Amino acid sequence: MNQLFHQKHMYYFIERNSNYIYMKITKSIRKIIKKKPKKRTKKNKKIYKKYLGGSAFDISDAIDLLNNLNMSLQEKCVNLEIRIGMMTEMTGQLHVYSPKSKKSLVVCLYYNNDCISSIQLVINDDGIEIRSFTDEMYSGKKYNTLLRCVLLILANKIKLNGEPINMLYSSATNPISAHLLMKSFNLMPSSRDYNSEFTYFMDNKYKGDKENINDVVNKFYEAHPRKDIPILFDIFLTDELIDKSLENFKLLTGEINESNISSQIKCP
Repeated sequence: MNQLFHQKHMYYFIERNSNYIYMKITKSIRKIIKKKPKKRTKKNKKIYKKYLGGSAFDISDAIDLLNNLNMSLQEKCVNLEIRIGMMTEMTGQLHVYSPKSKKSLVVCLYYNNDCISSIQLVINDDGIEIRSFTDEMYSGKKYNTLLRCVLLILANKIKLNGEPINMLYSSATNPISAHLLMKSFNLMPSSRDYNSEFTYFMDNKYKGDKENINDVVNKFYEAHPRKDIPILFDIFLTDELIDKSLENFKLLTGEINESNISSQIKCP
């Protein structure tokens, strides 16, 4: 099934084939986009080149595993369902961090036919970024953590332009998000250039024990209260991380440690 749609005077052509979704930017639009970014690292040129040529997410290998995760989730909350697809094909009301990122792949938690919490995969100059959002009405129910687990369990079964995804990154705009990534997934702030604000703070302004990364993170956010200076985390899809994410998912759904209600998601 083919579909043509319009956004900000730019036309995109989408070809769909079952679970394989292909988005191709037309030649006229390529000329417009090529004029915009001027600075780009060599490491990311390949990613950006593919982005200009069209971004293809193949999720077919992830569907069976997603169905199994949904079965486990619905043992806990029968009225919740996780769906994955391009943002343009998601139905109902969508609560997403970047509603204008139409080319993003989205993992959505559905309730009453609406996406109440989401994780987006957005391609940009630094790689593939995770962006998350939850409807305020359902905040505090651990849905964001649940979807992060699901994404990390599925991610190495998703292909981008025919190649497996092996790395993502996430921006933490507040200490809660940063500590979630560190505590639940054993992640550490990135040492890449794009995290230079945090690295500079730790090396030059922080006066405490640099081994106490939790305190470094807290002091950084105290010194930078604005949300436009996040801490960035690289996410390498190792077997250890996938196993940790699966363990977290089972804790959240009560599949293991069933009596520990406080560690589980809350049903709507």
